[in-house]
Amino acid sequence: AQDARHETARQLLALWFAALRAGQARQAAQGNADAAAELARITERRLRAGDAARLEAELATAEQARMQAALAGAVAAQTSTRADLCARYPDLCLLIITASDAATLPILPSGSETQLRLRYIEHSHEYLLAQSEEALALHQAHRMDIERRPDPTVGVFATSERGGSERIAGVSISLPLGSVHRQSQAAAALADAAAALSRRLAVERRLGAEFDVLWSQLNGRRTAATAQARAAELQRSAADRAMRAYRAGETGLAELLSAHRVLADAVLAERMTHIDTLESDSRLRLDLHEIWDFDD
Repeated sequence: AQDARHETARQLLALWFAALRAGQARQAAQGNADAAAELARITERRLRAGDAARLEAELATAEQARMQAALAGAVAAQTSTRADLCARYPDLCLLIITASDAATLPILPSGSETQLRLRYIEHSHEYLLAQSEEALALHQAHRMDIERRPDPTVGVFATSERGGSERIAGVSISLPLGSVHRQSQAAAALADAAAALSRRLAVERRLGAEFDVLWSQLNGRRTAATAQARAAELQRSAADRAMRAYRAGETGLAELLSAHRVLADAVLAERMTHIDTLESDSRLRLDLHEIWDFDD
């Protein structure tokens, strides 16, 4: 039952972050659409003032339409993921799914990597089940080994006959003889215990590998998120300079559109890597039973 609740929590976590990721993509698309609309207005004003060619106005309008199409696709994707989440967990439909500040990354769980791996394994329901099955198999093997040896029974009895004129007292001893059947049962139980030990060790190795993947994934995504945040910051600065140069007539629209497209990709990558980092951190903490621990 605990393992089933844990797996349900994993599914909920995946659906939640899918909806969160779709929401961040829509926000990025909305920002791109707003920037494209502002660029189209600036180009239209320059066209009326005679500072821009008709071709530039058409390019700006086409860029605005492209961003609006991308925004429509992002809204549809967000609606789809939200509907999937609400269909499985209706109570969550009333919640507003938002992400924390993109500049803030979660702090790593406390403890060394070795300590965290040990906690990850020891808190796993699958490992606890394999451990219990091993203990039960060892107990049964011990019991069968005891049954293989004779277990004598000593009894005392007393009786009377002929209306009490005769009294009888005695002692009985029962000594069962061991058999090949009991020996084979003990050998089978010992083999079952060895198999249970092997299963437990296999589960331990697999869970250790799972932790290594989650841990390396979290650290890798944290590094990527930091790098993407820096890249987005630099690209925003470059796009601002390109806009000022375009307003002053120092560059053409093609250069400005190129800068805005690179900025759009950088902003989206920044948002996605941040959400990926949050998801990896939450998944690891969930498996460490630091969040949503329903066992109690």
